[in-house]
Amino acid sequence: MFQKSIREFVEKEFAPKASYWDESGEVPIENIRKAARQGLLGLGVPEKYGGQGLSLVDTCVVWEEIARACANTAFIIHVLEACSAILLVGGTEEQKDKHIPALCKGEKLMAFSYSEPGGGTDLSKLSLSTKVDKHKYIINAQK
Repeated sequence: MFQKSIREFVEKEFAPKASYWDESGEVPIENIRKAARQGLLGLGVPEKYGGQGLSLVDTCVVWEEIARACANTAFIIHVLEACSAILLVGGTEEQKDKHIPALCKGEKLMAFSYSEPGGGTDLSKLSLSTKVDKHKYIINAQK
């Protein structure tokens, strides 16, 4: 029942434009917002932080159904979940409270930025630098 309802939703909402997202290279923001409204973000995130608190198996079932309809959307949702997981493990309570609920609601996007030319994913070879400019971060790197 659970899997069937997810499948019906993503086939109706995500599948029709999946080819567009593949070809355009754009981030499917509208799908992320739809997923958020359906409670499909933060699946494995504890309810305390605005997530669904699902098991890994249930989370993977949902991701599989989303990927079946639109792989790009599933990938973005997975990255958001991974960013939440990193914050859960290594973030301060302030960081968790600030960022994780917003990720679960689709109000904020996050991504990894650790792959660079000449270094790949070897984190010891990063040349990335950041600085704070008023209320924003400026990131200097080649990606």
